Amino acid sequence: LGTGLEPVKVPVEQLELESPIAAMQFVRNDCLVVAMADRSMHILSILPTDKAGEEQRGSVEQILRRSTDEPSGSSSLLPPHWIVVGTDGEWFATLCNGLEESGGKVNVYRKNDGENAFQFWWTLPHLGSSVTAVSFLAGKTPRIAVACVNFALYVFDIFNRCLSEWSEQAG
Repeated sequence: LGTGLEPVKVPVEQLELESPIAAMQFVRNDCLVVAMADRSMHILSILPTDKAGEEQRGSVEQILRRSTDEPSGSSSLLPPHWIVVGTDGEWFATLCNGLEESGGKVNVYRKNDGENAFQFWWTLPHLGSSVTAVSFLAGKTPRIAVACVNFALYVFDIFNRCLSEWSEQAG
């Protein structure tokens, strides 16, 4: 079977880490989203090893800073602890559960058309209960399913920034 996996350190140019990493997830094989404890998001480009044997290299493509408009409160002070990616690599969302009962903040980010950059798209409305799971759904329109600790399940049409027809009909 071989000797197993051998980890390789990928040097990252321009990465100025001022706080610990809270969560990370690959959007594509060459794009890594890193959520920092200071609530900033680093979008890293991972370049493959070339045939000449050079090692893989990483570079910071974009840094999304936390919004200064965020309301104060415990949930806005905590970093994202989970990143989920859409099936097409065009969307990703972060989950941050706060300390209060109504905690659970899901921020959605969208890839800019024709660019390798992402932009903040929408914060899902508070659902009255802590969020336990988030997942993108496959289909023609981008949708995201959110499950809460109180057993409630919501599906959002993220392109139109609203509850889906299914959630509306389910009450």
